Amino acid sequence: MANYRRLWAAGLSLLALAVSAEAVKKGVFMATRTTVQATVTGVDLNPKPGTGGIITYSFATHGERHDVSETLAGAAPAALRPGEPTGVAVSEVGSLLQYSLLAGDRSVARQFAEAGLGALLLASVAGLLVAQGFVVPMIERRICRIGVGTPGRVVRKRTVIGPRETLRYVEYEYTASGGTGPPLRGRATASQTLWEAVREGDALTVLYDPAKPRRSVAYALCPYRVVAEHSPMA
Repeated sequence: MANYRRLWAAGLSLLALAVSAEAVKKGVFMATRTTVQATVTGVDLNPKPGTGGIITYSFATHGERHDVSETLAGAAPAALRPGEPTGVAVSEVGSLLQYSLLAGDRSVARQFAEAGLGALLLASVAGLLVAQGFVVPMIERRICRIGVGTPGRVVRKRTVIGPRETLRYVEYEYTASGGTGPPLRGRATASQTLWEAVREGDALTVLYDPAKPRRSVAYALCPYRVVAEHSPMA
């Protein structure tokens, strides 16, 4: 499961970078754009009404004519007619020419907001998968190496059914050495076999980080095992 999350994290991270670059591009466009007049030269609507189409149009910047086409969604393309004037937002930064037909409620600010929101959403999901696929296993391995063992007890089991996978959690409590106050609590993700093998109230061994006692692993439910180091033979 960790490898599965790592693959998804890598893919989503790349996608988030691409969407972020597009959001930056839209931001520069929004900051430097001007509106010029364009002439619609062709309208190719999708077969299903109200689902958009391809608009071909021409406009000029610095005396140079540009013949371009854009794919527009929604009902806006149906209101355009060949030969009619319309507005187009244009930005020229160095050799980069950006343009966007202004039809209906299609604004540059809205495109920037959509790209930015998409990048933020993808980055959030990728960050969560990175944490689950890389950070959590790293912390668990470290606790198995340096952790202090203490008796623990299963206090709750629960299942969360998601669109792609079912997660099974085991919550447990334990007391750190020399700790005062109520017992500390931890949570482990378990396979179906291990989840079914434990019951609420069962005793289990907990390893915790002596520097940060709230960080712990339930050893029986952890995917790692502690082995003795063997000195190389002379």
